[in-house]
Amino acid sequence: MTDLILVSASDIADACAALRRGDVVGLPTETVYGLAGDAGNAEAVRRIFATKGRPADHPLIVHVHDAARIDDWARDVPEIARRLAAAFWPGPLTMILKRAAHVLDVVTGGQDTIGLRVPNHPVALALLQASVVVWPHLRPTVSAMSARPPPSMYAMNSPMPCRSCSMADRARSASNRRSST
Repeated sequence: MTDLILVSASDIADACAALRRGDVVGLPTETVYGLAGDAGNAEAVRRIFATKGRPADHPLIVHVHDAARIDDWARDVPEIARRLAAAFWPGPLTMILKRAAHVLDVVTGGQDTIGLRVPNHPVALALLQASVVVWPHLRPTVSAMSARPPPSMYAMNSPMPCRSCSMADRARSASNRRSST
């Protein structure tokens, strides 16, 4: 049996505040732990690259909370992309589409395309949803920790230490914190 991640509304609010400040936060998705920052803030995106030691020409994936956000980030979206989003989001499908005019070069590595995804993890979705409600211009991007091996299912349900970023999932295992219900 795996431990469960318990994240409070306060944890999500703290992570949103950190993102608004241009900080980088660590959070889980259903496939990897990643670093998130405001994709509309070039300095925040650069912090992701610096923290990871990632080459600047390697694009990041922008995570959004639902398929309706595709047009916020992409242009000339083909109907097949919309059907794929409806069928497979939330989930581990990343779609590469033509980027919208406002998307920063630092996010895309200077390319004319952008990777978009809706993660299927409750912590990632909670942060994405809260960031849209709390700060409409906040657009988290997530980049997997390249220095780490792919996580097992157990690792996906455990907090990952991150010394150089704030943790979106300052979670405690179920054995350390009991649910209120």
